[in-house]
Amino acid sequence: SSKSLTVAELLNENFSLTVSIGVNLTPHRFRNIEEAITVADRMLYLAKTNGRDRIEIYDDKRSESFGS
Repeated sequence: SSKSLTVAELLNENFSLTVSIGVNLTPHRFRNIEEAITVADRMLYLAKTNGRDRIEIYDDKRSESFGS
Protein backbone atom coordinates (compact mmCIF):
# COMPACT_ATOMS: atom_id res chain seq x y z
CA SER A 1 0.00 0.00 0.00
CA SER A 2 1.15 3.55 -0.62
CA LYS A 3 1.63 6.14 2.09
CA SER A 4 0.76 9.80 1.68
CA LEU A 5 3.50 12.13 2.87
CA THR A 6 3.26 15.74 3.96
CA VAL A 7 5.65 18.35 2.57
CA ALA A 8 7.52 18.36 5.89
CA GLU A 9 7.97 14.59 5.70
CA LEU A 10 9.16 14.84 2.09
CA LEU A 11 11.81 17.37 3.05
CA ASN A 12 13.31 14.79 5.41
CA GLU A 13 13.18 11.94 2.85
CA ASN A 14 15.45 11.10 -0.04
CA PHE A 15 13.51 10.65 -3.26
CA SER A 16 14.01 11.03 -6.97
CA LEU A 17 11.74 12.57 -9.52
CA THR A 18 11.84 12.09 -13.27
CA VAL A 19 9.85 13.95 -15.88
CA SER A 20 8.82 13.03 -19.42
CA ILE A 21 7.54 15.88 -21.57
CA GLY A 22 5.90 16.02 -24.99
CA VAL A 23 5.96 19.32 -26.86
CA ASN A 24 4.19 20.42 -30.04
CA LEU A 25 5.93 23.42 -31.66
CA THR A 26 3.55 23.51 -34.63
CA PRO A 27 0.02 23.98 -33.17
CA HIS A 28 -0.85 26.32 -36.05
CA ARG A 29 -0.78 23.33 -38.45
CA PHE A 30 -3.81 21.69 -36.85
CA ARG A 31 -7.52 22.36 -37.34
CA ASN A 32 -8.25 22.66 -33.64
CA ILE A 33 -6.63 22.61 -30.23
CA GLU A 34 -7.63 18.99 -29.61
CA GLU A 35 -5.53 17.81 -32.58
CA ALA A 36 -2.57 19.89 -31.41
CA ILE A 37 -2.86 18.47 -27.88
CA THR A 38 -3.13 14.93 -29.28
CA VAL A 39 0.21 15.38 -31.02
CA ALA A 40 1.83 16.68 -27.83
CA ASP A 41 0.39 13.65 -26.04
CA ARG A 42 1.92 11.36 -28.69
CA MET A 43 5.27 13.01 -28.01
CA LEU A 44 4.81 12.43 -24.26
CA TYR A 45 4.28 8.72 -24.76
CA LEU A 46 7.21 8.60 -27.19
CA ALA A 47 9.39 10.17 -24.46
CA LYS A 48 8.25 7.50 -22.01
CA THR A 49 8.85 4.73 -24.56
CA ASN A 50 12.33 6.04 -25.39
CA GLY A 51 13.56 5.80 -21.83
CA ARG A 52 11.60 8.29 -19.75
CA ASP A 53 13.11 11.37 -18.13
CA ARG A 54 13.36 13.11 -21.49
CA ILE A 55 11.65 15.59 -23.81
CA GLU A 56 10.31 14.74 -27.28
CA ILE A 57 9.52 17.66 -29.56
CA TYR A 58 7.18 17.69 -32.55
CA ASP A 59 8.35 20.28 -35.06
CA ASP A 60 8.32 20.83 -38.83
CA LYS A 61 11.09 18.25 -39.34
CA ARG A 62 9.33 15.58 -37.29
CA SER A 63 5.96 16.31 -38.93
CA GLU A 64 7.36 14.92 -42.19
CA SER A 65 8.12 11.56 -40.55
CA PHE A 66 4.78 11.41 -38.72
CA GLY A 67 2.77 12.40 -41.77
CA SER A 68 0.76 15.09 -39.98
